Amino acid sequence: MTVQLIARVDDELLMGVDSLINLGLAANRSEVVRIALTELIERTHQAEVDRRLVAAYVAHPQAEAEVARAQLAAMRMITAEPW
Repeated sequence: MTVQLIARVDDELLMGVDSLINLGLAANRSEVVRIALTELIERTHQAEVDRRLVAAYVAHPQAEAEVARAQLAAMRMITAEPW
């Protein structure tokens, strides 16, 4: 299902939208709006994921022993590669 959205924009924003179309980044104004909304939603979601990750690490920071084990495992994996 699709729903029609109606938005008013000023001349400067409209020129920017039309320039994106002229650059071939979108087929028409509706596509520009869909792309912009999708990217804004994705960026907002990713910012929330990032915020939660930071909060989790602040609440439960890595212990030095965990970092040392991770570094050792990484070095072993690199050494095992048949470069």
